[in-house]
Amino acid sequence: MGKAQGPAMDIGLNDREVDIETIVNNSEGEGPDMGFKLNDLTADIEEGVKSFSLCDEEKKWTATSIYKVPSFIRDIRKDIFTPTVVSFGPYHHNAHNLRPVEEHKRRALVHFLRMASKPLDHFIEAMRAIEKQLQDSTIASTRMLRMKDEKCRAKRLPYIRRDMLVMENQLPLLVLKKLLEVEGLQSDVDDVSINKMVLRFFEVEKYIPITGLGLHPLDVYRKSLLHGTPQRTPPRAARNQSSNEVIRPAVELHEAGIKFKKGESLADIDFRKGVLTLPFLQVDDDTESMLLNLVAFEHLHVGTGSEVISYVCFMDEVIDSAKDVRLLHGKGIIRNASGSDKSVAELFGRLSKEVTLGPERRLQDVRRLVNEHCGARWNTWKADLRHNISIPHGPRSHS
Repeated sequence: MGKAQGPAMDIGLNDREVDIETIVNNSEGEGPDMGFKLNDLTADIEEGVKSFSLCDEEKKWTATSIYKVPSFIRDIRKDIFTPTVVSFGPYHHNAHNLRPVEEHKRRALVHFLRMASKPLDHFIEAMRAIEKQLQDSTIASTRMLRMKDEKCRAKRLPYIRRDMLVMENQLPLLVLKKLLEVEGLQSDVDDVSINKMVLRFFEVEKYIPITGLGLHPLDVYRKSLLHGTPQRTPPRAARNQSSNEVIRPAVELHEAGIKFKKGESLADIDFRKGVLTLPFLQVDDDTESMLLNLVAFEHLHVGTGSEVISYVCFMDEVIDSAKDVRLLHGKGIIRNASGSDKSVAELFGRLSKEVTLGPERRLQDVRRLVNEHCGARWNTWKADLRHNISIPHGPRSHS
């Protein structure tokens, strides 16, 4: 999916401009200071290499958590990666289409400060204390304004929820935690309470325990989708195992005798004893945006798994037509709130084409076992068919 916009490696050139053409021309003996320039440049590079720490670079990449989508991806579907109502960070601040909500944001800030009954300086100092962490997390400074205007929320809440899952539009939860600590109106402002606040906003029915403070709403929402310990098909060696196996669509799997079961989380994809477990998903108008932003986050954030990417790849194989959607709906795996079954099938087709998903290996054992099961069933059917055809029919009895 391309390289993330993260910290650049500084090799210690001290911002010195090097005229390559001059160096090439002088290499033929012209210019008495050529030796000095090359020696000086070499010394700077060697010093930079010595001082460069791979560990420090990895820490910088890990600290980065809010990214701009690479332009070659954004150009494919700008609407997916762009907020429609409200901006929470610097990337889309003051965008023309988002200006109508700016007044609501200012009013929400005033309401927050009045409720807190604390001097504005206290909040500013709290932000200064975490300024470096904010710069690391967003690769730019970020500010947060709570929205408490009920009229605004009632009308725009579905759009705000969608915007809060746009990768470029993330709010560092560390900011929210610090502001609530200074506000002092809540008895406990810990990581759990902040994570719960996010999940309540997205109307997640059951709280999912999450270790530590989430990076931002997209991170917390992703972890809620992956809750629990998914079943794992035990890996085992297989002869002639293909690293690029694919499985047949749901209808064909059903015809081959495979049964379907609803899983507990987005990571719960498993095959045991002829039963294929697939995650439950409610498909609505925002599903495509949500999944693509989660896919983008998994591609760009160091240390994040590829569970959503794996899910998208797998379901693109399982769902090929409206018939597959209809079958999975009947099994309680897909709840279609977006329109026709055909539109859901087309959605999963787009998901795997609009963003380069890259090689995916997490579910290869599941694919292999499903294919082995189907192959065994087909061989049994063919053997039974040959057996039935080869049995000679006795003479009919005439009485």
